[in-house]
Amino acid sequence: MIEKQRKILHVDMDAFYASVEILDQPKLQKYPVIVGGNPNSRGVVCAANYIAREYGVHSAMPLSRAKNICPKAFFLPVRMSRYKELSMVIQKIFSSYSSLVQPLSLDEAWLDVTENKYNILSATWLAESIKSDIKIATGLNCSIGVSYNKFLAKIASDYNKPNGIYVIPPSQAIKFLSVLDLRKLPGIGKVTEQQLLRLNLKTVGDIQKLSREELYLKLGRLGKSLYEKSRGIDKSEVKLSKKSKSISVESTFSVNTSNINDLKLVLKKLVLRLYQRTHQKGIYGKTINIKIKFYDFEQVTRSFSLEFKSLSQGHLLNVYTDKLTTIIKCEFPNKKVRLMGIGISNLLSTKSVNKNLLDYFKDRQ
Repeated sequence: MIEKQRKILHVDMDAFYASVEILDQPKLQKYPVIVGGNPNSRGVVCAANYIAREYGVHSAMPLSRAKNICPKAFFLPVRMSRYKELSMVIQKIFSSYSSLVQPLSLDEAWLDVTENKYNILSATWLAESIKSDIKIATGLNCSIGVSYNKFLAKIASDYNKPNGIYVIPPSQAIKFLSVLDLRKLPGIGKVTEQQLLRLNLKTVGDIQKLSREELYLKLGRLGKSLYEKSRGIDKSEVKLSKKSKSISVESTFSVNTSNINDLKLVLKKLVLRLYQRTHQKGIYGKTINIKIKFYDFEQVTRSFSLEFKSLSQGHLLNVYTDKLTTIIKCEFPNKKVRLMGIGISNLLSTKSVNKNLLDYFKDRQ
């Protein structure tokens, strides 16, 4: 029996956060817009429109650096509730076309339209229709990649940005991939790129010249993965939903500090935030995590098992405080902290908990 050729879309909203801000403030249309907050703070860029990107601004760049290279930009705070509101509209549009939708974030998703709710054979036609529906419903633009698997659809969505559609049919996949720099492949970062360059592997075409065995000998498991990607092979399916593996919160200090009392005060606020988020979702975790980033950007993370029933009576705060104290006073004494984060993983779902952290904090007010 011949397997039906899959039809996969990857939809990526163009500069989503920044575009939403411009949508709500049209006067910003012709100016560089950077979302992240006060440029004099220690935060980072969450999003930048394409005008700002021409100056070299990109996501995760320190806001202070963004201000230096793009001083005339409008710096705006993050409005997550607004982004989520529009994301829900966009997700409903996706669901109106296919039952197989896998969101990756608020602003991008994979859709399997092999079998779709309109019984349309052309994936390109569906992409154009989805694009039009999103524009009408939200006023926002998106880019869509169309291909026969998730890997190629994601690459295609980035190929004709912004506000474009790009199709990679099976007959053209090998040729299309052959001229791409290896850095264009999802999962290839700076470190891996340097490893490949030392082997004189610069493009996907260089990978295509090598056998599976040669690549495995040179690169191990990475070699096997590159062999398949270079030939457009990806059998992963579009999954209906992607459950969160962890929940976390963090805070960047306005001034670096090693004062344990200051750190404990921030930790107390973080624990309350974490509890509120998990309580709203009815989710708790068997593992707690703490992350400390120091002034020189050295980072440490620690994870510990936690008994579920011990979430009451402020036990969670006590455990985090003990771990923080050990890190700050024993492992890194007097080293100033730039950022602190906490989280839970190995998530569980429950309908009720005895006395919780909110009671703990209320009792002490």
